[in-house]
Amino acid sequence: MLLNVNLMDLKPGKIKMIKKKNISEKEIHKIIHNIINQINQNLDVKITDIVAIAKGGLIPARYIAKYLEIDKIYSIGIKYYTDIQKTMKVPHIYQHLTNKFHQSDVILIVDDVVDSGESISVAMTEVVKCGAKKIATASLHYKNKSKYIPDFYGEECPNELWLTYNWE
Repeated sequence: MLLNVNLMDLKPGKIKMIKKKNISEKEIHKIIHNIINQINQNLDVKITDIVAIAKGGLIPARYIAKYLEIDKIYSIGIKYYTDIQKTMKVPHIYQHLTNKFHQSDVILIVDDVVDSGESISVAMTEVVKCGAKKIATASLHYKNKSKYIPDFYGEECPNELWLTYNWE
């Protein structure tokens, strides 16, 4: 595991070193295959739709849809972070879901990282408002301080680690 410290993150009078980890394309594919295996082994119903949390969940959602042969991908835009380790007071939805789900639909909500659990909680609430009754969640990573643990995830990581992906 390679950790980087960005000197630009050192603020005058507030020396705070932020540990960063760049996730390689190879690691991403390994993590996604792990998530696919978890879904196939533990979910006894077929996922019908995916909701990606934009922006970070868009690419993982596409990979997951490909491997699970799911045609319908929707997105919800949620902004919570304003800078590295700095958040708004509450997540802001800038792109709402406009579709209605059927009660029989099985929705998988996908994000890259579940950090605090705030964004994925907002996404779940919005998906329920759109009529979904069966919801599962997945993320490449989740931080152990999160108030919500995804149903399927690739890796647990420490709270202070800032993850970057090749699509950023």
